[in-house]
Amino acid sequence: MKFITSRICPFAQRVWLVLEQTKSEYEEVQVSIKPGEKSEFFTSAYAASRGSDPKSDGKVPILQDGDVSMTESLHVADYVAAKAAAEGRENILPTTPSERFFTGIFLEQGVSPLLGPFYGHLKAQTVEDQAATKENLDAAFANLDKHLGTNKGGPFALGARPSFADFMLYPFVERLAVLKHYRGYDIDARLGNFYGWKAAIEELQSVKNTRQSPSFFIEGYEKYAKGPL
Repeated sequence: MKFITSRICPFAQRVWLVLEQTKSEYEEVQVSIKPGEKSEFFTSAYAASRGSDPKSDGKVPILQDGDVSMTESLHVADYVAAKAAAEGRENILPTTPSERFFTGIFLEQGVSPLLGPFYGHLKAQTVEDQAATKENLDAAFANLDKHLGTNKGGPFALGARPSFADFMLYPFVERLAVLKHYRGYDIDARLGNFYGWKAAIEELQSVKNTRQSPSFFIEGYEKYAKGPL
């Protein structure tokens, strides 16, 4: 498999984590996703991928597997995970109907509501706007903490074992260094479910293999923080 990516992108890291966790064989191809710097190779690969947006000149991740080319992180990560399970490698997908339900609810009601407030707080330029966006982000993390506390038996989204749901969340948590640096943002220390989850997932080798330094993200997200894009 050919994995076309940019390490600054949290959506691409979702797929990278699944590739690493399932010990999949792949070739990593780094591309620039900055406006005006996108190569013809990248834009053509994106346009030829199932799931591409005809209004976009290129997004990552892109995965090419034989004559199949695909984009959109959740679906690409699901493809990689399903292929690994079919080939007898680690299965990180839900294995029971209840796990399937809990995964869907976790992604829809726990992870997705975090993304808008995350970028909203980072992009807010005035003190007044930042006060409002901080409230939104605090609420989103409190909601996430609640969802992390619904499954017993371990620190992860489904309990004792790391699963697909965890890897779809982690890239945004890794980028909290950006909010700390530019907005002085810290997550409420009382959110014990979240901090237990964070400590557990950061011990996984797949996370260690894909982790970037805080300075990498601080530099890469400067335009988001200082605006306007």
